[in-house]
Amino acid sequence: NNKICDVEVNDQGGLRIVNRTQLNKPEPVNFLISLGEDRYCTLTETYSEHELCIFTDDKDVEGKYFGDYPLNYEYKDIIDTKIKCLAQGISNIEKKRFAYFYSYFGRFRIYSDTGRLLADIGIDGAWDTPIAENILDRKFYFSGLCATDEFIFTIYKNGEYSRNNASLEKNTKILQWDWDGNLIGQYITDCCLS
Repeated sequence: NNKICDVEVNDQGGLRIVNRTQLNKPEPVNFLISLGEDRYCTLTETYSEHELCIFTDDKDVEGKYFGDYPLNYEYKDIIDTKIKCLAQGISNIEKKRFAYFYSYFGRFRIYSDTGRLLADIGIDGAWDTPIAENILDRKFYFSGLCATDEFIFTIYKNGEYSRNNASLEKNTKILQWDWDGNLIGQYITDCCLS
């Protein structure tokens, strides 16, 4: 339905929808992030040659499609490309930036809120590792994004977790980045993270 719902916690601890906004995008929306002022970014629809789209609630303004897929992998077709380049995004409205972290390889990108690429960061030895054809054998790298005005935090799985190797106790590392893509800190927890 491509609706955004604002929710609040009710007295019983459940969620109650307080507002619904219909997005100005007929195609399915995946991994939506807000850029502020009724502007959004999302991974593009299935058959787009571009990776991302910025759009607004204004029906008279066409979306901006941008972003090249990483070229260090072999893709069968555009659907295979989209599946292998699955990414999660997070934004910093104050700094007018957003970032997308790839799930299946150790790489992320930071963009301006207009779609200009500011940084393309690859983790040593993990940004160009082969992606398994069988989805159950695909290794995970980034998940669980959260951010402050100054930093981005992500669970880093380092390719040690896949659906066929579901050992969650290996998910104990959190990486901290600034909004320029510089690694600020690494934290090892004494429990698994998901």
